[in-house]
Amino acid sequence: MAIGPDIKEVLSEIGGAVTILRSPTNVTGEYIRIVLNKQVTKPFIREFFTEAILSYDTGIVAGDEILFADGHVYLVMNKTAAILEGETYQWNSVLHKTNAVGRILRKPSTSTRSTRYQQTAAWSVTNTSCYALMTESLYGNEMDTDEDLANLGLMREDLYISSKHGILRNDRFDISAVGALTKTSTAGTIATGAVIALGNAPITETWTITFDDATHFHVTGSDVGVLDAAGVVGTVLAVEEYFTVPAVFFTGTWAAGNTCVFDTTAEYYWVQDVKKRRYNEVWVATLAEDNR
Repeated sequence: MAIGPDIKEVLSEIGGAVTILRSPTNVTGEYIRIVLNKQVTKPFIREFFTEAILSYDTGIVAGDEILFADGHVYLVMNKTAAILEGETYQWNSVLHKTNAVGRILRKPSTSTRSTRYQQTAAWSVTNTSCYALMTESLYGNEMDTDEDLANLGLMREDLYISSKHGILRNDRFDISAVGALTKTSTAGTIATGAVIALGNAPITETWTITFDDATHFHVTGSDVGVLDAAGVVGTVLAVEEYFTVPAVFFTGTWAAGNTCVFDTTAEYYWVQDVKKRRYNEVWVATLAEDNR
């Protein structure tokens, strides 16, 4: 008698419900059992390394990103069949807890000029919502003493990321963020759920949106100064490659002199190399800080 269905029923009772994050539709209805390794003593392993039991007919595959009820997202590193009398009765798996979610940017062979006549790379977004485990590289973080002029610090990161995102060498892994917004107007409001979106080349800056009248506004950066970015309520405004204000962002009643202030924090990494053979469906990218 097959025991796979019995184990699956037990997992639904004592396991945890998870959601498989897939495009275009997430998959629900899966339950897994976490296996605790009491012999593990290294803090990194205890924090990010997890073993799990999956049902015999699970839809989870290596490379999947799975969301737990506590909000953490884990990357499925592999799946190994547990077989009895020639039948798979469960799957054993290793999961890595992710600590970064970013997007992958790719640069074409040509560059463009910005509105301030700067030569810039026209980065394009190839993938978003990429969950990954980013950690200091075990090797390569050392001082290069062979340089003639100075010792150069070579700080590298390893990025464990699903192969489905298709990250490539010389891509940019971007985990930049938009900070909380404050405003001086009480009658002027922000649409529920509306957010300012990062552009393809964000910078670390404090931005002030100032209304010239009830419907027109301009943008000033704390370092870059006043930008040639005239905004109109109800119309999308792309502020160079820095950020975009959606058309539905401003609601309520705004007046001349009202302001909105928010920060953008740039944090992106140059993909120096991608190892595709270490795991079947999880690639390991070597990252370096990117200030291009």
